[in-house]
Amino acid sequence: MDEPADAWAAKCAGWNQEEFEALYKVYIHSTQVIIKPGDNTMKLKGRPLEALARYFIDQGGFARDIKEGGLVGEWQVDGVGSLRHGAVMEVCGSGAWEKFSPKVYIEAKNHASVMDGAEFGQHCSRMSDHSCRCGVTFSTAGYAVGSGLGYAHKIFHNFLTHTLHLLLSITDLEPVATRKKYPLTVLRDAYLRTSEESYRLKSVQDTYSANVCIQFANAEFARLFPTTPVPTAS
Repeated sequence: MDEPADAWAAKCAGWNQEEFEALYKVYIHSTQVIIKPGDNTMKLKGRPLEALARYFIDQGGFARDIKEGGLVGEWQVDGVGSLRHGAVMEVCGSGAWEKFSPKVYIEAKNHASVMDGAEFGQHCSRMSDHSCRCGVTFSTAGYAVGSGLGYAHKIFHNFLTHTLHLLLSITDLEPVATRKKYPLTVLRDAYLRTSEESYRLKSVQDTYSANVCIQFANAEFARLFPTTPVPTAS
């Protein structure tokens, strides 16, 4: 963890590594929950990732005062807050504040399937409708960005027209939970993927495929809960 500016941003924002690791452990457990009829899907699956995502962005130093947003029954986002000027510059470089500020929308999907084009399109529409030019998505099973049916082109086109999408999955959260990276470091990596059109590359598409991400979630569950077998559907 050799990024002093990223470390300082997290420290100033109230980052507590033990708190994040506790949230991460709850989230990893939620990835293995088998939903049964009558279960509260939001409580069992949605909330753990949302709580982790908001902590990552807020206490990680990228934005402040992250809360759920929107209008109940009409439109909602899993988090909205004010971007931190210095953090945006650290992640995206000079000129980024003028392009992508002043707020961020968070979308979190704790599904067994990738965030598909329709879900990503809805997220983009909410951003566009409410003048938000920076979005961070968290998807446990990755993203449907390739295979001719994905939205890799949209990500880069939006970037060129001053709307930034930072896409994260479970493989991006693990280095923070295991003290290898800070949140701003991870977000800078995501910025690089977006600005370099990397989601059009097969290697990146494979990394964010459902197969790879779900296998990674299973491995993390085995690491954190070594005496608990992975649940299976009856």
